[in-house]
Amino acid sequence: MNAKLLRYFVVSMLFTLTSFVGVEKNTRFLALAEDKGIICAPNGCYTAPRSPLELTILNPLRGSIRDRQPTFSWFPVEGATRYTVSLKSGGRLLWQKANIAGTELAYPQGEDELDFDRDYDLIVEANDPDTTKGKVRFRTMGLAKQCYLGICTAHPGCSISLTVNKNNDGAIKFYEKMGLKKVKEVVADIGSGFVMDDYVMESQR
Repeated sequence: MNAKLLRYFVVSMLFTLTSFVGVEKNTRFLALAEDKGIICAPNGCYTAPRSPLELTILNPLRGSIRDRQPTFSWFPVEGATRYTVSLKSGGRLLWQKANIAGTELAYPQGEDELDFDRDYDLIVEANDPDTTKGKVRFRTMGLAKQCYLGICTAHPGCSISLTVNKNNDGAIKFYEKMGLKKVKEVVADIGSGFVMDDYVMESQR
């Protein structure tokens, strides 16, 4: 296994473990991570900066997030005293905040919260011209997934039952990925010659 593939495997393994059982309980894997230059926190694992002039974003990590008003954070850069934080989507600048002291920015008041199921690019720049930009692409979870996870987080062991149109392949695949299964078919007359031809899907967590 080459070094690049090994590094990817270690990061993936650590991210999965920290997601389920917590960083503090995985001292053996943390030692392995440290040896590979990987840092772990409660929100996941990431590669430490290779240079004091490299700007690395800590939160959010690449992937999906639930928070629509997240707090952004990054590693401090040697010699930098101020940072500029920009948020883009689809190549369009949504907002930019300059002269940020410190290495954290709470989601700015007055700015629209993030949309559901949308890609965003976070760019952080230090006031030192020799510093590389930090950039990460992340995606907000869709409304259906947010609701599903929210319900079952608040009520462990909850049972969910829903109907979905038989032709809605995207929704069916999503619900199956979330652990729901088709339990029966139902055809309901909704009047004017129209019917709802659905699957009933259920899940027990």
